[in-house]
Amino acid sequence: MATRGTPKWGRVAGLAEMGGLRSLADRDGTATVSLDKGELELDGLLTEDGEIPDGQKMHLQRVGEGAYLVRAVKDDGLAELDDVFQP
Repeated sequence: MATRGTPKWGRVAGLAEMGGLRSLADRDGTATVSLDKGELELDGLLTEDGEIPDGQKMHLQRVGEGAYLVRAVKDDGLAELDDVFQP
């Protein structure tokens, strides 16, 4: 159960050390969050020169309160969630 002042999804302590904490930014009235370029490279989303390709589409889906899923749109569509969240 959440306590007063603590979100019900838990504390963020330790997330910064894990590399997962990003700041929400205002980009001309649109909320944005940056993705780690190194992780994009692991997924083959960068060009041969290591740059972010122009026009790369990303799919954003709200999956719950304060929780969002971001998936790259590739030629064959989106990754299936069963493929993404394997035990």
